Amino acid sequence: MSIFKEPTFWFALISASCAAYTVLNNLYSRCKSLSIHLNWISYYGGQLNASFNFYNPSSENRSVTNIEILYDNNHFPVTIYPDILGTRKPDSVSPINAFSDEIPVNISPKSSVSVIVPFKHLPSGITDVKSLDFIFNVDNKANVRNVLINGKLIDPEQLVRRLNRRFQ
Repeated sequence: MSIFKEPTFWFALISASCAAYTVLNNLYSRCKSLSIHLNWISYYGGQLNASFNFYNPSSENRSVTNIEILYDNNHFPVTIYPDILGTRKPDSVSPINAFSDEIPVNISPKSSVSVIVPFKHLPSGITDVKSLDFIFNVDNKANVRNVLINGKLIDPEQLVRRLNRRFQ
């Protein structure tokens, strides 16, 4: 009698294939890397404000513990929280300061987070380049990303409008 004619063989084969598929799918969903998108940057008075979206497609928590700019072989770390991004000017009320987001940023599985972070003491020509190198420390691993900044630079008036929209 052949083993292929036994129903227990087919049940065992189907259950082993389902288990293998589950293990491989689980490993794949855990290993997905963090997606980072630069929304806009604003440079005023030696301070660069950057707005990032972080999307975590994996099934585990991710944490962005530090962000740095690499420019002319110099590292410029994100400014310690809280820092003033700018002054919001509502219509009939006295000016209100808008503060930066806190680093580290914890991102839940399959969710996204938007942050605005400042960098201080930068050289004035930093916005003249087409792209900047950002170093993101994600889960204690440094990831260097070259990010295009063409068309992402906004002036101080647009910064105030965006801060008003965000912090309403």
